[in-house]
Amino acid sequence: KMFEELGVDIAVSLVSAAVMLFEKAVTGSGVYGLLGIGGGKGEVVEVTVGTSSKSVGKFIKEITMSKGCTFAMITRGDELIPPRGDTQIQVGDLVTVVGKPDAVLKVTRYLRGE
Repeated sequence: KMFEELGVDIAVSLVSAAVMLFEKAVTGSGVYGLLGIGGGKGEVVEVTVGTSSKSVGKFIKEITMSKGCTFAMITRGDELIPPRGDTQIQVGDLVTVVGKPDAVLKVTRYLRGE
């Protein structure tokens, strides 16, 4: 009830989130699940672009995205890059992807080079 009074729709356990991120880092998967959104109908993940990814060197406008999915941000080193059509994807970019789980999965595999 306290959360409702504060206007909080979903409570996220920081401990659970931290454990999940740690597990992903230890396994080296390159995919970090950050948040479920829309009552579980969507998700936000961060994906590290792999060396074998066909996205490397492409501009975002050249990448065919699954419906229901978009790039929200690109982290390159210490720089945050808002994604635009003329943004070029590079190996090691950390791409924040938002969308429906099935679409996010497809884009995640593409960015990782699977």
